[in-house]
Amino acid sequence: MGGVLQRNRFWWYRSMYDDYLLREIRLTLGIGAFIWLPMYWWGIHLNREFDILSTRKNYLEEFGPQRNRLTHSLLFEEFEVSLEKWQDLEDEYKEKGDAMLDEE
Repeated sequence: MGGVLQRNRFWWYRSMYDDYLLREIRLTLGIGAFIWLPMYWWGIHLNREFDILSTRKNYLEEFGPQRNRLTHSLLFEEFEVSLEKWQDLEDEYKEKGDAMLDEE
């Protein structure tokens, strides 16, 4: 039984004990890491950028119309306040006439 296990796992024992195979494994892993790691880091960066972009698009689609309505309401509120002030000035001018324009 032990011989069968050793024969089936010969590559494992050889990689542990054979210096030449260790060099080959290290070289293979090094080349693989040299090729794979930049792609991995770039993929992380690219996925993060796509995530940020999609989050912003979803936010604009969900809250954009509400923000537009709010801005529109605030602009009209400001317009109504300035119109009321203007009407107050007209009413005061009707009451006082040109005396309103004189400096006191």
